Amino acid sequence: MSPWHQWLDPDRYGRHLDQLERLRPAAIASAHGPILTGPDIPDAFDRLRALAGQRPVVPAGQSALDQLLAEVR
Repeated sequence: MSPWHQWLDPDRYGRHLDQLERLRPAAIASAHGPILTGPDIPDAFDRLRALAGQRPVVPAGQSALDQLLAEVR
């Protein structure tokens, strides 16, 4: 999750998403995910709405990566 989501006003952001959802897209393509179609589209809008106002997720640090790599070797 991007750190800027924490600064979104859930109501205002929700209204923006409502406008986009009313366009009834048949497919949604993004630069960082799969192409969404069919029932995945309403689910994606719901997930985006839930992000507004949420605190950013702190990513795992280098030690977690080192541990994962050690377990794979």
